[in-house]
Amino acid sequence: MASWIWRTQERYIGVVGMHSSGKTVYLTSVIDHLMNHDPARFRLGPDTAAPVTLRRVRPEPVNAGWEAFNYAGNRAALATSGRWPRKTRDRAEFAVAFERSDWRFNAPLLRLFDMPGERLADAAMFGQTYAQWSDHWHRYAADDAHQRAASAGFLDALASSPVVAAALIDAYRLALATAVGEHYKPFVTPSSFLLDAAGGVAHGETPAEIAAGRFVGTSEATQFVPLPAAVRAAHPELTAKFARHYETYQREMVGPYLNSLARCHSLIVMVDVVEMLRSGVAMANDGRQMVRDLMRVIEPGESVLGTALRRLSEAVLQHRPRWVSKIAFVAPKIDLVHPADRDRVLHLMRKHVGSLAQDHDGLECRFFVTSAVVSTKSMPGGESARVMRGLPYRDADGAKIPRGGEQQFPVSTVPEEWPSTWRPGDYSFPEVYPVLPAYQGYPPDQIGLDRVLEFVMD
Repeated sequence: MASWIWRTQERYIGVVGMHSSGKTVYLTSVIDHLMNHDPARFRLGPDTAAPVTLRRVRPEPVNAGWEAFNYAGNRAALATSGRWPRKTRDRAEFAVAFERSDWRFNAPLLRLFDMPGERLADAAMFGQTYAQWSDHWHRYAADDAHQRAASAGFLDALASSPVVAAALIDAYRLALATAVGEHYKPFVTPSSFLLDAAGGVAHGETPAEIAAGRFVGTSEATQFVPLPAAVRAAHPELTAKFARHYETYQREMVGPYLNSLARCHSLIVMVDVVEMLRSGVAMANDGRQMVRDLMRVIEPGESVLGTALRRLSEAVLQHRPRWVSKIAFVAPKIDLVHPADRDRVLHLMRKHVGSLAQDHDGLECRFFVTSAVVSTKSMPGGESARVMRGLPYRDADGAKIPRGGEQQFPVSTVPEEWPSTWRPGDYSFPEVYPVLPAYQGYPPDQIGLDRVLEFVMD
């Protein structure tokens, strides 16, 4: 492949989704396939054309203020230690440049961004006043039965007389802990309750244990809770105090993360259908609300004039203005689903978020089912058999178990449509240990990652 490169096409690609949706593993696998590209196992370019080859693949320095994504450490955790890597605790970037055999004059420089999933719950704060955020939270609590149930003590405290700030803060922390611990709800805002600025995470078996030592704000001294309009009007001093704390949190915690997403060219949004089915309708409702809030934040799409200006900028200035023009909605962990049901997962994802994407002119969206690391195989059986084989990661009670030999296990049939309601445990897709070659030149088996990258890269 002769080198005819005369310009570099820089692409900013953000990966976002609920916590535990597999963003870190997803990026590790994508990077591994780029750094050790095999056209037969990671196909780029049109399906009708010859496979694309890459050369001169090299990491590049990350942007100032960003932590370097720990690709080598994550791969070692998967391949050598046989464990899933540590969750994302801060925003991280991996930059990689290469040449493609089908791009004669252009060389891609991809900047891949990983964000803690917890921060997605703060999207409703972006560009909103304290009053607007408070009203948003209370509207959602009024509409969502699980949120109301988890927040009963907090709502009672708001109705008490006198209203005491410390009591409100304690009640709200317990409400968030109950939402997480008993209802599997990821809509926890401020997200510092689950993941603070230093990367500390919440622990505990009961809601009271989870709430202990956690803050709803940047620190113990700057906590705040959402006050309804009537309470704000009756208690202006308390409202002003919480508003100041909210603005501090908004500036220090929300802005750096969500501004970065809004300035990407493309987003990969993880829609974890498997986890939603496993964890119940409350998680699914929260996940949809968080995507709705995200779409408002990034204001994706472009007008006809914007498209013309972008093309002019790319052709003449060799620069592409940064706003989100493409979103890949991705259902991860598809290897945990029987192959006969994988099209159903794609359908459920379209039903879940498809209408949210249709409201933005000039935004191109596509939907994919993927697996960053294929760690299961399906077993032969009759038409109704749903049996998989892998290395079980947790027992029936959810406790981690030592890595042993392969076992067969049944998985649930994916419903044709979203049920009207379902509970945690109604659907079973057991977790397994990762299967990754120890040899560093051989990336993991994957499903769909190449198709996603081709879409967001172009």
